[in-house]
Amino acid sequence: MIDPTKSVVIFSHPRSGSTFFQKSLPHYYLGEMFLKKIQINGFDDRGMLNNYVKGEPTFDSYENELERRFKLYSHYTGIKPVSIKVHLIMKNDQIINFLKKQEDTQFVLVKRENKLDTFWSNLISWHTLDWHGPVKQTNLTINRVIFNMVIDMMRSYRTECDNIKSMFDVKEFVFENFIKYPKSDWFNPAPTFIQNAKEATTITNIDEVNQWIEEAKITEIVY
Repeated sequence: MIDPTKSVVIFSHPRSGSTFFQKSLPHYYLGEMFLKKIQINGFDDRGMLNNYVKGEPTFDSYENELERRFKLYSHYTGIKPVSIKVHLIMKNDQIINFLKKQEDTQFVLVKRENKLDTFWSNLISWHTLDWHGPVKQTNLTINRVIFNMVIDMMRSYRTECDNIKSMFDVKEFVFENFIKYPKSDWFNPAPTFIQNAKEATTITNIDEVNQWIEEAKITEIVY
């Protein structure tokens, strides 16, 4: 279980169920505050990484913008317990070093046991760039370049998870379990909907993709 009286940092990977997990906690919701945009209890502030890509920085550097967010995080944790999520594929030393200094904080690693379902959800999301909404695109042709990118990402997850577990005392939560958790003093299941699942999307080159999957041995990927 999670202590509702202490702030929690959720380490995760895309399509692991981490957003559902975070929104089911009673903590003040800071979303992915150290990543692409500030999300405070569901409201977006200004962009971050995306601003620098567009050439419209909100600060003179990415590092300085992160420092501003660290101060904002410390401000909120001084008032009430908060939740924040950090996708491991987007972490950096600046974020990790800051988190190591946080006392009286819970660290969680969220993962999904069914690697094939995780893969399909990632694959469809990277094609549609739709991460947190109901399925919109029902017909999709899978691109081999994106397929290979997602495979490489998933293969890196194990190393990333091992690294986090060596740096933090983490509690592990598995999607297939917590999706069934009943309401309690620390968990109030957030609304769910079908999103980016293979069952809801017609893959036009499914036979070809299944052959790629067999060659890649996705089900053997463990983390």
